[in-house]
Amino acid sequence: MNDISFLKRLHYFLDRTSEVWKLALSSSAAWELAKLTGTKHPYFAPIAAILCLQVTIEKSVTSAFNRVIGTIAGVLLTATIAGYLGVHAWSIGLIVFIGTAITKKAKLPDQAIFQVGISAMMVLIFQTQSHTYAFDRIMETVIGALTAITINTLFFPPDFTEEAIQSFTSFTDHIVESFKKLSAWLETGCPQGEQRVMHKEIQSMLEDLHKTLEHFEQARESLQYNLFAKRNREVLKRISSNFSKLRQAYTHLTSMLQALTKWSESGQLAKEDQTVWANNLSLLSSYMEEWKSKSIASARNAAKPSLLPVFKTSSIPVQLPEKFHNDQYPITLYNLTIQLTHDLKDAL
Repeated sequence: MNDISFLKRLHYFLDRTSEVWKLALSSSAAWELAKLTGTKHPYFAPIAAILCLQVTIEKSVTSAFNRVIGTIAGVLLTATIAGYLGVHAWSIGLIVFIGTAITKKAKLPDQAIFQVGISAMMVLIFQTQSHTYAFDRIMETVIGALTAITINTLFFPPDFTEEAIQSFTSFTDHIVESFKKLSAWLETGCPQGEQRVMHKEIQSMLEDLHKTLEHFEQARESLQYNLFAKRNREVLKRISSNFSKLRQAYTHLTSMLQALTKWSESGQLAKEDQTVWANNLSLLSSYMEEWKSKSIASARNAAKPSLLPVFKTSSIPVQLPEKFHNDQYPITLYNLTIQLTHDLKDAL
């Protein structure tokens, strides 16, 4: 039991500190691999490894590709004419200008453009001192890039699925809490001071929504090229499907607050209506809590085919005030018509 506990703590420690020891491991491995090729400039391999070791495997691959392409382009551009230009302030500026201008025109990524400039300058400076420098520069960059990708892929590959789930949970909790506050606001007679606070809180939730979107995007990137993340890819797919519904819930929450605010300000929100809708919103908050639990459970249980959480009830037992019972269908049609005209207007 103690051995298992120790291994868990060790695994946790290595996972949390992977960014540090991966840099050390990749740089030393790249140095040794570069030396095995017989290069006279092995120091560029660990530099490339450090620069290509990114927060996700996908970003490591992208960074490696851009740096290799940029290095090759810079070397090919400069190697043939370095001996004719000489090393001067004007020649350095000229070769960097030509290299970056060509790659910018070719619409290469910024990383590749900067790498072209660096490689062109370095080749211009050192080619006269070592005729093998240009070839060594390409080899070292390739070795460093491949080393970084390999280490990032095989040793504790980044996986931000749990962070995405936690962000999903937190945002759902915010929506649940907002429904509860809206219910309490109705129960206490719709005080204007609390109304303004709720509007500010719901507006601030938009920033949380964007952060949650970023967490999902980071999780998606972390699972690209991850050899050990087959199950988590399915988990993220399922929780992402439910997150799209959560975004709609936030939109509905905002619309409901606006509608209730206008109803209250009109002076026509009767006590009976306040009681009914306070109860409905309380039921909605409970429903959202159940939805959150079922969503996460469904996502984690990747063996089940269904992407949707299963609820105890097929519908929410919300109520209409008795005076509106005969008007519910015209009200529904009116709301659908208004929504349709808004959707068409937004498309213009």
